[in-house]
Amino acid sequence: DRSMFNLPNKRGAEYVLHFLLTRLDPVICKKEFRDCWPVSDKKQEQRFRSICYNWISAIAKVRYMWQQIDNFCTKHRPEIDVVESIVDRAVTKHRISAADISIKVSDLLLRECAQEIRRNHIENTYQNGKLNLVSLLQLWNLSMKMFIERYHQGNYG
Repeated sequence: DRSMFNLPNKRGAEYVLHFLLTRLDPVICKKEFRDCWPVSDKKQEQRFRSICYNWISAIAKVRYMWQQIDNFCTKHRPEIDVVESIVDRAVTKHRISAADISIKVSDLLLRECAQEIRRNHIENTYQNGKLNLVSLLQLWNLSMKMFIERYHQGNYG
């Protein structure tokens, strides 16, 4: 009925919210609303509204985060394309010359990340006398993870 919400219709709104949230995720909806659906008293109504409010707040937060990610990807598309072509080993329009780069991988990184290096199949940084940028980026990523872990642990040295 199109005139269903011309006047405040609490019961109708509850059914619409329940219907939409069930379509969004039936399993979570069944779990969350198990003690308050269908609404039959004030306590259940309060519980139902609280669940709906929390769920809609979470949806808004996720939507905002996706918008931030989308904005970042749009702004940095050229850089992302270059990195993706390197990671995918796609030798197409992007070329990086590493002839003048001299790399020294620290013994600390090699010692502390040896298992991770083997597990991720990270190859040598030089192959046939040429710098392997994919391996270099993978090692850089490992070193950043190690740095972040130590930083959060308060162990800076």
